[in-house]
Amino acid sequence: MSTIMGTKETVISTSDYPVNLPQKATRNDLLKIIAMITMFIDHTGVLLFPDVDILRTIGRIAFPIFAYGIAVGYRHTSNKLKYLLRLLVFGLIAELPYMYLNYDFTMEMYHYNVMLFFAYSFLMLFAYDCIVKTYKQKAYHLTMLWTILMIAVIVIPEIIAYNFENFAFSYNGYGLVMILIFYIAHNRTFTIIVGYVILTFVSTYQLGATVLAQNSLEWLGEKISFFESLTRFDMVWQNITTYNNGLMTLGGYFYQARSIMGLGVILLFRQFEYKLPLNRYVGYIFYPAHIVLIILIRILFEGPF
Repeated sequence: MSTIMGTKETVISTSDYPVNLPQKATRNDLLKIIAMITMFIDHTGVLLFPDVDILRTIGRIAFPIFAYGIAVGYRHTSNKLKYLLRLLVFGLIAELPYMYLNYDFTMEMYHYNVMLFFAYSFLMLFAYDCIVKTYKQKAYHLTMLWTILMIAVIVIPEIIAYNFENFAFSYNGYGLVMILIFYIAHNRTFTIIVGYVILTFVSTYQLGATVLAQNSLEWLGEKISFFESLTRFDMVWQNITTYNNGLMTLGGYFYQARSIMGLGVILLFRQFEYKLPLNRYVGYIFYPAHIVLIILIRILFEGPF
């Protein structure tokens, strides 16, 4: 059966600009610190205490904060290319310890950490900017082309993950759409909340349909496609809501829905009118460094995998 969504990691973004603050408040690194702490707790749960569910629950806070940071950072950075290169460089540095953390160092080279995922998200954000620009210029044929490209950027990781079991891109379309919601809605709180809730239900249903399609031969006695499984509403809905009491406990397929706590943190702390500045490289360095630290602790107490 497919892995339940929301059991992977998060990563550090760069500048986090509270959109409703004056220009002089260039970053709200308090959010970044909260995200780093909750990410560390999450990864500690992955490797050292896999049976302590509260650690993974706390870890759900991190990704929305980093997704928000990427959206805000992309909007306000003075040099998008340098921003992208930093994500790529530190993502490549983090890739080897990341594989060790999540995949017992099986050398599955098609599993990519969230820094590389955020770098990939730049394609989507760039395409969206081009959509807005060409629409304002009334170049509607170009608007259509950029829209198709943006949708393709979001959908392609899902298609690859569905057809190639060993491929994993942190959060895939779910994470990309979350970043897009933060980027488009930006400082419109109600829109962000509604978009977040809709995204949660759509992505959970999509996961349930994927699992149904992958197990249809065993469960239904016939092989059905993903698109056909989407139409089996009663079966998918019953599965995702009853498995581990999903809808009631936010368990099972709804596990990632616990990340709503992260949205609450974002909406609360971005209102603070003071700066807590960190060197921009602290977050980048922290990502691979904290994974290596946790791995070393695991090896020290339990030996190599």
